[in-house]
Amino acid sequence: MKFNPVLHGLRGLAALLVLLYHWRGNFPALANHHKTVSFLGTEWAPFFFIDYGWVGVHWFFVLSGYLLAATIWNRPLTRRDVVQFWQRRFMRIYPAVWVQLAISIVATYAFLGSFQFLEARQLLGNFLLWLAPLPGGVDMYNGVWWTLPVELLFYLLLPLLLLCQRRWGLWPIVVMALLVSLGWRAGVAQQHAGEDLQRYAYLLKAFPGMLFLFVAGLSINRWADSAHQAMRHALLPAVLIYVALLWLLDANKDVLKTGGLLLITWDLLAGLSIALVIATLIQPGKGARWLGSTVLVRLGDWSYGIYLWHFPVLRWLPKLLPMRWNTVEGSAGALGLCLVITLLLAVASHEWVEKPALAWLARRQRAPRGPLGQTAQNPSLPPPQLP
Repeated sequence: MKFNPVLHGLRGLAALLVLLYHWRGNFPALANHHKTVSFLGTEWAPFFFIDYGWVGVHWFFVLSGYLLAATIWNRPLTRRDVVQFWQRRFMRIYPAVWVQLAISIVATYAFLGSFQFLEARQLLGNFLLWLAPLPGGVDMYNGVWWTLPVELLFYLLLPLLLLCQRRWGLWPIVVMALLVSLGWRAGVAQQHAGEDLQRYAYLLKAFPGMLFLFVAGLSINRWADSAHQAMRHALLPAVLIYVALLWLLDANKDVLKTGGLLLITWDLLAGLSIALVIATLIQPGKGARWLGSTVLVRLGDWSYGIYLWHFPVLRWLPKLLPMRWNTVEGSAGALGLCLVITLLLAVASHEWVEKPALAWLARRQRAPRGPLGQTAQNPSLPPPQLP
């Protein structure tokens, strides 16, 4: 698959959006002080997109659906193809998580002076990313890890989805995914009717409830070659549809607590609009090429590390530095510190964990096998790009 710097930059923006959303929640003074600003005789909400920065996760899911399906779309999907695909995806996720888990345990020990906070079952569950709401799943150590089991389940299912697509066509797969996601989300809403559904958001966003977003991204591959010339002119309408959906949710905030049809369908509609935006960027016009700038492409390289590290950094700041974080200045300072520390950790994760892990796996997968099955190493093979 040809590298697309615009989509890579979009991944970096999605990670940054999630970071800003969690900063807004943990250090709200600056955003609360500037809830609205006057411009051209109209009141504007400068933090509107940050308030809905959690939608950055939706961008990750749809991008994963498109990009990962593209890597094996035309492959024969033999047993070897499928196993190697799973190996690459697991190696993409787990090593960086394990390193963060080890560092977090050491840092927590430094604060508490003992390991009494560790519980064997929870530690093992986080090590394996067997997290709630998976059956028997444990509570997560890092609040953003909930998306990783969702991604991993999609990786496991993707080869089967593509095999079904080849046999029955794309539309049955799309309809199946839509029905699964709608049925799951409706079931959760019905089961907890009358309760504050914000407490059960993790259930709504479990893998069945988000399956349609991945399949919406996967579907882009079906028309990527034939329709890209027409789609490149649809970027503005696609973005307007996405923004309109954000405004619709903002005007109906009560559904986040009370439920209703909009709560059941909004994530799926958002995924569809995001897929439309991504489809227009496969062959981007001049107005979108800024997304492929050097800065944003580098952010795309570091996006996984940014996503993993920003949340614990935000939680550690008040413990490490005794400042007045509830002031406008403290909030702004927290943002600056979080950006700097997170980027340093993300770069370290990318250079010292993620790239070496995938390069090691690539050498093992490409090296010829000896007579007894041993892998003969070939150090001349280039390291793979991180998808």
